[in-house]
Amino acid sequence: MLKSCLNAEGQVGLMMNVHRDHLPRVLALLPRLLSDSRVGEVAIRDDASSPEEYGRLAHGVAYYAPRVRLTRNDKNVGAFDNKLMVVADCALDWVVLLDSDNRIGPLYLDAFFALPTWSPRVIYCPQRALPRFDFTAFTGVPFDLQGAAAMIRSGKRFAMQVFLNTGNYVVFRERFKQTLQPFFGCRV
Repeated sequence: MLKSCLNAEGQVGLMMNVHRDHLPRVLALLPRLLSDSRVGEVAIRDDASSPEEYGRLAHGVAYYAPRVRLTRNDKNVGAFDNKLMVVADCALDWVVLLDSDNRIGPLYLDAFFALPTWSPRVIYCPQRALPRFDFTAFTGVPFDLQGAAAMIRSGKRFAMQVFLNTGNYVVFRERFKQTLQPFFGCRV
């Protein structure tokens, strides 16, 4: 699939999974993310932080509305389910999934945007993701959503859990939801 799935401004959405005590990281990251014209929106889903923590987060992101949208789960659903939910919150077709402790900069988006074509079936992930994830073992290995679902079903759940729960990857929103929704609620 060509990059024609981007919105008219050529933007991707950035989805952030937040849980407990990551407020300073989130608020420090937002100005840098939003200064990049390729980031069309940021959707943040808080996974049942305390009401006080959520209140501080809501206050901190209010300045950036409407490009930043914040929602909250009343009960903790876990990293995987929260990712499925935040992807559903996104309006753009291509999304960057981050946990609140992940960091990205312009080089991350430069590498993704430099690819000649993007496939809705592929999970795009850097070889090394910040702050401390080393995915070099997967270099050159096609990693697609069907393969992820197959690994979960086959009993290689732990490897897939580590990968899917770390964040720091780019996916096509509808394909991600369609392929991984059957695992919602199973604490992948």
